[in-house]
Amino acid sequence: MQMPFLADEMTRAKLCVLYLLKTVKVSLSLDCIIIGLEPLDWINQFMLMEALSDLKETRLIFESDLQGRKTYLISEKGEESLGHFINEIPLSMRQSLDEKRDSLRLRAKMESEYRTDYRKLEDGRFLTELTIMEEGRPIFHVEVELATSAQAHAVCKAWHETASKAYAAILSPITTPQK
Repeated sequence: MQMPFLADEMTRAKLCVLYLLKTVKVSLSLDCIIIGLEPLDWINQFMLMEALSDLKETRLIFESDLQGRKTYLISEKGEESLGHFINEIPLSMRQSLDEKRDSLRLRAKMESEYRTDYRKLEDGRFLTELTIMEEGRPIFHVEVELATSAQAHAVCKAWHETASKAYAAILSPITTPQK
């Protein structure tokens, strides 16, 4: 969606970020924010990073670090500010952002529940840790040693898509009564 030239595009970009964070109602990773803002193609990566920095500096959003993954959440002050200026975001833009809301919530939930990490061991191999969290605590954790960082990265990436299937495949045979 193209935006007509405005003297203050940055202000509108900040308002759009605040609106996205408010409507989703959960903390979002940078990837989720980028996906959420895709319909607004006038907000480029540079503008987004500057907007996030300014919003953090003015305490309109909070940034937290969860296992090396930064997430963003609107503050009470951010909600108040958005309330005063929400009409500066055209209805069509708000509707475009609203269309992404449910898929972003689901993605944010998956990102927070399916955690990954890897580190290099002394022997040069890589220890990959894969975890499923529920209500803030691990319910399933597995460690796998792999030969290369590329393999570790690929396994971590795949975990987010396949964690529930892997969990079920491991749990089913050990919880099913034997005859």
